[in-house]
Amino acid sequence: MEHLNKITRNPPKVVMVCEDGIDLLDLYSNVLELRFGVIKVSSGCDCINKYVEQKTNGSNVDLLFLDYKLGDMLGDVVARRIKEQLYQDYLDICL
Repeated sequence: MEHLNKITRNPPKVVMVCEDGIDLLDLYSNVLELRFGVIKVSSGCDCINKYVEQKTNGSNVDLLFLDYKLGDMLGDVVARRIKEQLYQDYLDICL
């Protein structure tokens, strides 16, 4: 019966939010933080660097929540560059 009383917890899923509008970045992050771990970035360049850094260090990013029209580049360019740098064919993105 003791094994029934044990609660196993999986680590929370991690969402990276990339939004150049600070108010929207805070809004999305505050809502997502209720259920997920959140990494916030505010530019395409920062998103690429942080995502690659996380994956290279063995940390997981389960979903990339990505603004399409960022100040420094478009969201599809961000996704393409991440895939190229990590040699990934598949990337979970909400654009």
